[in-house]
Amino acid sequence: MQQVEHRTSRRSFVSQVADALRGQIEAGFYAPGDKLPTEPALIDRFGFSRTVVREAIAALRADGLVESRQGAGVFVLGPKPVDDGLKLFTDETNKISDIIEELELRIGIEVEAAGLAAARSSPAQEAEIEAQVERFADLMAQGQPTDEADFQFHMAIATATNNARFKSFLEHV
Repeated sequence: MQQVEHRTSRRSFVSQVADALRGQIEAGFYAPGDKLPTEPALIDRFGFSRTVVREAIAALRADGLVESRQGAGVFVLGPKPVDDGLKLFTDETNKISDIIEELELRIGIEVEAAGLAAARSSPAQEAEIEAQVERFADLMAQGQPTDEADFQFHMAIATATNNARFKSFLEHV
């Protein structure tokens, strides 16, 4: 495997890894359905920590380029053109005001989703939300990363709204 050249820049390490993988996906190096290398392989290749690699994968997942399959790995979904006007969250946030704006948007959407889920959810959907909370707590207690569990918790709430738009929105941010 080719070693990736590290450049000193203002971009975060996460952005460097995500951008490199995004470029390879868009260039066809990884085709839709292909499995990305394992975390240890990506750590060796890029020379960054496990946390950086995981956050980069999370950024690609948020952009709809990859999906994580529990126990199987991370698979390429293929490049999808993203209208910059629709890309609400970026890794290139340089100002605290950008972060605050993103958090305000998420809070508004998540509060509404939680309210709708509380009013509309089925017992099975409530059980799924509780299962995701327990999974998150277990990972925290073990000192394991919780990013995927957190995402699945929010997806369970979005699903429990019984409004497909909430789930779709969450899959694309």
